[in-house]
Amino acid sequence: MNLSQGRSLASYASSSSNVAGFVCKLVEYPLDTIKVQAQTQAAGAAKLSPIGLLRQTVKNDGFLGLYRGIPSPLIGSMCENSVLFASYGFAGRMLSDDPEKLPFYKKLLCGSFSGVCVATVLTPVELIKCQMQTANEGAVKHKNSWACFLSVWKQGGLRSLFYGHTGTLCREVPGNAAWFGGYELGVYMLTPVGGRKEDVHPVGLAA
Repeated sequence: MNLSQGRSLASYASSSSNVAGFVCKLVEYPLDTIKVQAQTQAAGAAKLSPIGLLRQTVKNDGFLGLYRGIPSPLIGSMCENSVLFASYGFAGRMLSDDPEKLPFYKKLLCGSFSGVCVATVLTPVELIKCQMQTANEGAVKHKNSWACFLSVWKQGGLRSLFYGHTGTLCREVPGNAAWFGGYELGVYMLTPVGGRKEDVHPVGLAA
């Protein structure tokens, strides 16, 4: 694979992952909102079940209340997927002229590298998202994601957007190594003897 082919594949993967990330976030976000609310309920207060939190949110804020703060993760999900695949492909091309022939442990290293890059994108996004989703009595109610961003920025500038970055790194580095490792292992098992990744049926790649 030459450099121009690698760039073309990276561009295609980036565009496809942007669309996938956007759609995925629209579907999963209401459940994520309930999860964050369940995790951040005020200490000492009566604990509501996820169903109770769902009913309370819809009653107080309407159905769109489940999507409170979604601009941040929508933008973030597109950036995340672009950075995820671009950084994985970049690391592979830096290690070999033919990334498909990399030994498995080096593919795990590429996945770990993509985790470092993704964590840098996700930390500010998740900080804003969680502050917008939190609904306990002690939480500050921001008008929108931009107002939340400005509030966090005023607390400490750029550094304040990266509170929790170490925890995100601890999650994303091994997580992406495992994710890409599992993917590459699956592709290897589906590839015909003597064949290449291109010989695997698209359904197999999607699975």
